Amino acid sequence: MAAEPKPLRADAARNRAKLLAAATEVFAEQGLAAPLEHVARRAGVSIGTLYAHFPNRRAFQDAIFPARLAVLDRIAETALAEPDPWTGFAGFLEGVFALQAEDHGLNDALAQRFPEGGELAEVCRRGAGHAERIVARAQAAGRLRADFELADLAVVTTAVSQVIRESMGTAPHAWRRCLAFFLDGLRAEAAHPIPEPRPL
Repeated sequence: MAAEPKPLRADAARNRAKLLAAATEVFAEQGLAAPLEHVARRAGVSIGTLYAHFPNRRAFQDAIFPARLAVLDRIAETALAEPDPWTGFAGFLEGVFALQAEDHGLNDALAQRFPEGGELAEVCRRGAGHAERIVARAQAAGRLRADFELADLAVVTTAVSQVIRESMGTAPHAWRRCLAFFLDGLRAEAAHPIPEPRPL
């Protein structure tokens, strides 16, 4: 049986809290690739202190994002409770992308630009399960084109995430126009056969 971890000393606990607050801000501003030196500087601690608490970038992500991404569960619940499945589907996408548009780090996490692993990956897998139910419900109602798959949703997410990433500083709402075009193309009544093979 593993021993319980020792509680942190008061000063160490303060440093950890400062690092988490700083990392949340820095990742939101710069994305998940932000230099950890910027996090240490924002927290007012040395880089050695940072690595003593968080030995790698993944440790920061696992400490910060699962709680911040818990809002995805609420977005999905709202979508599934919506009487009109198409409105639920569209609202789910809008809610997820609005969340990404608020935070570069969340945008990177949800676009899965970094290798999966740890608690962050588990949150993303849970979100994929929500998406699968929302997509199936809209298709069963005949509102979402029948050939749309989760792999296609990943492509849409990547595309809108890139729009968010490139326009966040200059046109922060540009992604909404992009999403509107995508949604019009996903309506069952607008569907035409697609010659391209499904994405891998």
